[in-house]
Amino acid sequence: MPAHRRATPADLPKPLAFAPDSNWFMGEPDLKVTTPNDFTMYANGPDWWIDQFADVTIDEDRWIKAMEIKPSNPKIVHHVVIYVIEPDAPDGTPETGVQLHEYAVGKYGDIFGENTGRLLKKGTKLRYDMHYFAIGSEQHNQTTMAFKFYPKGVVPKYQVRSQALRNIPNDELEVPPNTVVRTDGYFRLPRNARIDAFQPHMHMRGRGMTLEAIDPATNRTQILSSVDHFDFNWHINYVYADDEAPLLPAGTVLHMIGIHDNTSANRRNPDPNMWVGFGERSVDDMLQVWVNVVYLDDAEFQRLVDARKSKSLSTSSAQNR
Repeated sequence: MPAHRRATPADLPKPLAFAPDSNWFMGEPDLKVTTPNDFTMYANGPDWWIDQFADVTIDEDRWIKAMEIKPSNPKIVHHVVIYVIEPDAPDGTPETGVQLHEYAVGKYGDIFGENTGRLLKKGTKLRYDMHYFAIGSEQHNQTTMAFKFYPKGVVPKYQVRSQALRNIPNDELEVPPNTVVRTDGYFRLPRNARIDAFQPHMHMRGRGMTLEAIDPATNRTQILSSVDHFDFNWHINYVYADDEAPLLPAGTVLHMIGIHDNTSANRRNPDPNMWVGFGERSVDDMLQVWVNVVYLDDAEFQRLVDARKSKSLSTSSAQNR
């Protein structure tokens, strides 16, 4: 029989080498827009919400292929939501702008699918909705919004929108001490749609989230995505593969199911004896999901549905040979 020997550290595979956090996950940007003033956060005190602004300097409208937000000091940044304030916004557009992108701990930005993008207009101003929290020593931060563009003159076929779904009214989110609670939220798609990405957002009591689609004609329910080990430190944007991105007819109801765990079994729970409800502070909680949506006219929606069916049939035929 062959001799056996004890394993040594030399037998272990080499550890993975992770890129530094300073690297851009989407690759080197074409444009970076940074808040102009260094922000000082006090050492101790309540959370601080503040709007900061920066101008976008481009010589013509450009289509966004990918975008990513980086605070210089993520230790004190709970979240950033960036809005575009456009020079020629349609009547009825809020003065505070239209939501463009969101950052939370662990999020690596948005990389859009093939022939899909979002328009950034010349003369746009960015509003950085910042949420800071104190960590016991004075800290500083500047926030950068970065873009990768399609080549000049290229107009992608599909325009993507960022849609937040949440339970409404927010006050219905209630998680008593030492309980596990389910909360639901709903959103009706006004038009045919393709869902390109799914990102749950909760705070420290968040445990899981499921997004379902309820068909308006048959009431058939299908699960689009589900996360059962949510971690407040990793707000991951789950991007569907091109052949799997849900195609949903107008009138479909998106049903969000959130689970909050306010017990000692939740290792991230700061205090299971505390009542928790909706709030913006880190010690409060929240329930929402961000989805990237592409709205489609009837002809394009049917074309994509037929192409998906045709490919599925071809695959099945090949497997049965």
